[in-house]
Amino acid sequence: YTDHSECWRKFVNKVEKLNTSAVQSNLILSIHKQDEVISDSKIMWNQFMENHSGLLPSQVLGKELFSVFQEIDKAWLKRKADPVFNLKSPAFLIWEQRPYLFNFTTNRPITSASDSMYQNVTIFPLASLSGQVEKICIMVYDVTDQALGQLNIERLNDELEAVSRTDGLTQLYNRRYWQEQFEREYKRTLRSDDLSTVVMLDIDHFKAVNDTYGHQAGDAVIQSLADVVRLTIRETDSAGRYGGEEFAILLPDTSVKSAMQVAERLRRTAEKTTVTHEGRDINYTISNYELNNPSKIDLSGFEIDYQTRFWYLPGALNGLVFNANYTVATSTVKYPRTVVSNYFDFDTFTFVQENNDTTYVDRLLDQPDKILNVSVGYDYKGFSGRLSMLYNDNVFVNTNFWPEKRENTDSYSRFDLSVKQKLPAK
Repeated sequence: YTDHSECWRKFVNKVEKLNTSAVQSNLILSIHKQDEVISDSKIMWNQFMENHSGLLPSQVLGKELFSVFQEIDKAWLKRKADPVFNLKSPAFLIWEQRPYLFNFTTNRPITSASDSMYQNVTIFPLASLSGQVEKICIMVYDVTDQALGQLNIERLNDELEAVSRTDGLTQLYNRRYWQEQFEREYKRTLRSDDLSTVVMLDIDHFKAVNDTYGHQAGDAVIQSLADVVRLTIRETDSAGRYGGEEFAILLPDTSVKSAMQVAERLRRTAEKTTVTHEGRDINYTISNYELNNPSKIDLSGFEIDYQTRFWYLPGALNGLVFNANYTVATSTVKYPRTVVSNYFDFDTFTFVQENNDTTYVDRLLDQPDKILNVSVGYDYKGFSGRLSMLYNDNVFVNTNFWPEKRENTDSYSRFDLSVKQKLPAK
């Protein structure tokens, strides 16, 4: 340009001297403030811009900025440059707002973790002799190293935060973070009177899984149930491992009826899931619905209890004691069942599948039919001995609407011998 003032030329020379080690650049635009700012912007080039753009000065001088760098958003740069013209004050753009103004490659394209150069930008007003701002100077700073360092720190902080609130085995929330979510939701429901529900569940007879297949197999079962929970709940729900094989699910804006439906879906899905560990198939169940069955339970039975001391027998025989207890119990309770029916709809000429919720009747879970407890003992002064026998009939431990899948434990007997001495009081 030939119409620069002496002040203008000194400023340009000063900016050129600042271009050291390709750290920053001086880009001067020739602006005539009309309807659209930077509508006829012209470019003044320096070594930094030439090195990083790969364009010679002869290829860009006198051309419009946006025709050379089409990646620049014209409307966005106009908004940023308007205050520089109107207020005659600099504007600052940082890479957090926009990673770059010019899409340049980094100084180290092979070893750098980024393909593009991160840039901070300063826009200076350049006033003419009349005091009017007719041109601006754009200073571009290469801050790739600083940006990558900060992004790496933020990434590590995010990973650390995720680790601090995640259970390592299941990748669900750990108990501490889930408890925080629960307390926050509880306070929200108190303010808003909204309904929120918590579902608690665990794996049935999980100790038997560990004892039979080993603890690594038990971990695989826990991970499988965590996957079932993760796939069943909504994104807005919060699921966490409460401890061991116990899980807790927080369902915001959910009624008890809807929560029961979620629990039933979990039960059905878990029942159909098979875990394969070291070539062995393991099936497991969660009886979160049955153990909290809202249906009426019919329970009946009788109990006979007899205790006596043979004090009336002669001599040493009067120290004998005898206890007997016999209990018989029967129960009926309704359990949920879904019946799938298929039929042809003549109105739409399609086959329709319907899930109908119904119930079936069975025994109460964890209830034996008969229990017999008999003990014989002898008391002599401060000594006492007992020989006892416990007989327990089979126990109903797993319900299913398919009769062949219902499970009962075997009946068993147990004998115990105990001896005790009464110590004199001091």
